[in-house]
Amino acid sequence: MKDICTLHVRPIPSGLSFEKPLEDYFKYYGKVNRVARHGTFALITFEDYDSVDKALLDIPHRIGEHTLSVQKYSATTSDPVLVEPRSVSEGHLLASHHTEVLEEHLRGVEAEPF
Repeated sequence: MKDICTLHVRPIPSGLSFEKPLEDYFKYYGKVNRVARHGTFALITFEDYDSVDKALLDIPHRIGEHTLSVQKYSATTSDPVLVEPRSVSEGHLLASHHTEVLEEHLRGVEAEPF
């Protein structure tokens, strides 16, 4: 059951204190049970799979200047299930209060090219 409740998120910028900003960002979609960083990606585990679906439907995902690729995680396959982000013009922008919380965490962190 854990697999269907987990998102694969990348890239995670180096220097980003990732746990709190990612939890704050993704709790918008449901209760976050765990945030685990693995190099340049993170796994976000929710309490239920509906939260994963909500996050996948609400793309693109941005933290500050960084656009994140969000995929449904599957441990039974070699690669996560890819959900291609839409362009900003096709998608919708996140609520400003949601973005402001995350930008606070990024102040002072230099952006690196991906």
